[in-house]
Amino acid sequence: MREQAEPKLPTNRSIHYSFLLHIFILLNLFNLFNCRALCSSNSKDLNIFAGLHRHSSFIMITVVIILIQYSLLFNKSAGLIFGTSAISFEMHLVALGLGLGSIVIASAVKLTPRRLTVIFNRVCGVEEGIIIDSSLNHKKNIE
Repeated sequence: MREQAEPKLPTNRSIHYSFLLHIFILLNLFNLFNCRALCSSNSKDLNIFAGLHRHSSFIMITVVIILIQYSLLFNKSAGLIFGTSAISFEMHLVALGLGLGSIVIASAVKLTPRRLTVIFNRVCGVEEGIIIDSSLNHKKNIE
């Protein structure tokens, strides 16, 4: 009779990589919400969830990303295929906290007074009203 091989237990390395993948995906997921409101002309722009109910495709894409992410982490067959391992609840909370931190940072950037960004641009050598596109090696005027 043939002996069945015991299932391989996840290694610390695979758990570590799965944790980093989870952080990366959650940062990108929350960044999707941050990118919905880029202007800071009024305080309403800080609400990254405003009008979310009108964008069903955005909601659908977000739900698909979440489902795929959690299936990679907690589905054993997907874990075997993609080399991911389940992470602990504490690790998930840390990843979630880091992802939510991107919302806090984006809000702080949006609340930064315009004069400070002008000073920063001068220090960095960026002309006001011009974006330097390094991929095309030319300047674009901002209207």
